[in-house]
Amino acid sequence: MPTPSAQPNPRIVAVVWAASIVLGWLVSRPVGAVLLVFTIGNLRALVQRNAIFWERPRYALIFGGLAGTVGAVLTQTAAFLAFHSHIGPVALGVLGLFAVGYIGYGVPTNPLFQDRAEQLELATRGAAVSTYILVTIALLAWAFTHGWR
Repeated sequence: MPTPSAQPNPRIVAVVWAASIVLGWLVSRPVGAVLLVFTIGNLRALVQRNAIFWERPRYALIFGGLAGTVGAVLTQTAAFLAFHSHIGPVALGVLGLFAVGYIGYGVPTNPLFQDRAEQLELATRGAAVSTYILVTIALLAWAFTHGWR
């Protein structure tokens, strides 16, 4: 008889998150938007599992840039659909920044104590946070200048 693993199946976790987002969106759109932003923080496990296999630091920067861009677009789209004021999207944008910054959480900051995978995790976090900030500023500026609700 196989022993149960300590970590849950990633497919089951993804289905549970998707179901909770849909249920949260049906109950209250702001709750669904916040749950959607919380799922961005789950990219941390994906980066930690796969960072050791990236051959070049360029892959970490590409993944971080994509994660930051997709996170900003998802966050601002959910904010546009869920909130009717200007405060909600800005607050959700700050929460999304924390979620994207969580990608490299727990990595020692001293380079002497880092292995290659941890260095790539920090590079991914740096790229994700910087692109998230730039895309969020661009989206909010566009929305505010084009008559957001």
